[in-house]
Amino acid sequence: MSRYLSEKLRLISFVCIVLVLYIHSNFHYADAGEVGLMLNSYLQKIISGMIGRLAVPMFFAISGFLFFRGTEESIQTVYQKLRKRVRTLVVPFIFAAMFLPSVFLILKISGLLDFMFNKSFRYLSDPWWLLLCRIFVFNLPDNVPFAVQLWFLRDLIVVMCFTPLLWRLKRVKFGLEILMLLLFGLSLFRLKYLPTAAFFWFCFGATYLPKLKEAPRATVGLLLYVVVSLLEIIIPDDVWHYFEIPMMALGVLCVWATYDKVIPESFSLASHKKLDCLCQSTFYIYLYQLPLLLIVGKLIMLVYPSSLTSALAYLFSPWITIVCLVLIALLLHKVFPRFYSVLVGGRAFRSS
Repeated sequence: MSRYLSEKLRLISFVCIVLVLYIHSNFHYADAGEVGLMLNSYLQKIISGMIGRLAVPMFFAISGFLFFRGTEESIQTVYQKLRKRVRTLVVPFIFAAMFLPSVFLILKISGLLDFMFNKSFRYLSDPWWLLLCRIFVFNLPDNVPFAVQLWFLRDLIVVMCFTPLLWRLKRVKFGLEILMLLLFGLSLFRLKYLPTAAFFWFCFGATYLPKLKEAPRATVGLLLYVVVSLLEIIIPDDVWHYFEIPMMALGVLCVWATYDKVIPESFSLASHKKLDCLCQSTFYIYLYQLPLLLIVGKLIMLVYPSSLTSALAYLFSPWITIVCLVLIALLLHKVFPRFYSVLVGGRAFRSS
């Protein structure tokens, strides 16, 4: 992989993780008649609802692009990558899944849980198999694990189990395209417990990202995406649901292609030390963003509860969280380098 492509993946991934933190921010919805909160609501719809919705599809697409890169000759390369994914995905998932309930248990014992989160850690009386299900699979009735951000990694691991089959479909003319068409049809029914979106965007990245180079109309496509997104906010209607995946597909492709038009090949992260450090922390930020993100937002709101403070909490808590997590990551990497490497699946800091 070229240096330019490697840094492209890292930069786009970092931007996407920032958007993910905005989606997960503990922001406040508008109450009727409160103008300040109404403005906050529109702000959140634009950043989290419209811009931010590209983040997870882009992560799945990048995963598909990277996994099938260099696997054209033999299925043995697929099995080799699967063995590697145990270290890079499964092990970090296990550690991160155990982290949040451990923190909540400590807060409960210390008496701070109800104060910080207005909820109790009430699952200790569950049977062991149900408790494991809540931590690693889904926290019924919600289709997310206890650490909600890990649903992406959970679904990605499920997709990985089917990559030998996807590899064979990829070798059939229009094989993945037909599968994506079927998955798109299933997505219209909003099936709750099937990872149709994960399979769709993984296949989408494997199929289209390798073919895309500085598309001449990428900027026009992004403009179209922005215009339609604004219309979705101005004219809310259920009919937009049927166009959501095509619009996000347009956004993902245009972001991927526009990067090549905007960022020259002479650009190097090595000459931007702080940005390089942030980009190397992306996976750690994703894994351990909670509960710190929620705590930061609540602390900001405690200063002076108002619509303005709500907006500030929404806008700044992701960045404060990122800075704190990067500092923690750097400390762990310095003091316990091997442990940090295990936590992030071998994605330890590299000197530029």
